[in-house]
Amino acid sequence: MSAIDMLGIGARKSDHDAVVAALFGGKTKASRPIKSLSEELDRLRLIKSPSEIKLMRAAGEAASLAHADAMAFAEPDMTEAVLCARFEYQCALAGAERLAYVPVCASGPSALTMHYTANDRPLQRGSLVLFDAGCERHGYASDITRTFPVDGTFSSAQRDLYEALLTVQKACVALCAAGEGVSLQDLHRRSFGLLRRELIRLGFDLPTGALERTLHPHFIGHQLGMDLHDVRSTSRHERSVAGPSLRLRTCRLKPGMVITIEPGILCVAAHVCRATAGADRSRRAAPRSCSPRIC
Repeated sequence: MSAIDMLGIGARKSDHDAVVAALFGGKTKASRPIKSLSEELDRLRLIKSPSEIKLMRAAGEAASLAHADAMAFAEPDMTEAVLCARFEYQCALAGAERLAYVPVCASGPSALTMHYTANDRPLQRGSLVLFDAGCERHGYASDITRTFPVDGTFSSAQRDLYEALLTVQKACVALCAAGEGVSLQDLHRRSFGLLRRELIRLGFDLPTGALERTLHPHFIGHQLGMDLHDVRSTSRHERSVAGPSLRLRTCRLKPGMVITIEPGILCVAAHVCRATAGADRSRRAAPRSCSPRIC
């Protein structure tokens, strides 16, 4: 006999409504309004306590050590799956209970696929690996993306792009100080200006809209906590979570919020991201044959 049958409630109602009716003496939602606590819980989850931040720091440190190990472990002809397994093993050794999400281990042209999870290609000498992976400790997630050369050495073009992205990321992190009063949406917009400046400095000829639509088509980051995208609403056209002031991408960042900062470049076909003809070597961008996503 099911719990619903034991309560003596007819099968015509859904399980949820039946349990609610049993708990409130048979009264329905219409006769006794019931409000979900999810909005209040979301509000609380936005600001992490010092204890929560301590747990998140531990999750981040475990994933960071595993990323560093994966970089040293990678070598040509190894498969992406082996690198993922090595990462998970090192996270477990560091005390993580599980991975926070399916890793993205994308080498060479695979990195052009957003959220690539096939993880079955062999690593090729001279190519880059985009490795997006994190772990959980005591229910709190980490999320780290790094890009590194398979054989341990950047080409000059790869190094130029990597340093350009690193400059943008550091500038965005600096803007996150509480005194700046910025939102994730502000960081996203400012990242375009910063990235455009870096790419022009390298000699890129950027057609109108190429940066926003092709080279950097993803959002700059997201909230992080007990869930990978914490809390519920994270889409570009999100609805309010708990009133207009808490729209996750437009609310001002406050002390205790934890976010990711993930600028990237999808370096694709030459007609979209080509270096200015005749640019000198110090301003050279990626050649046509270079097509990894740099993050």
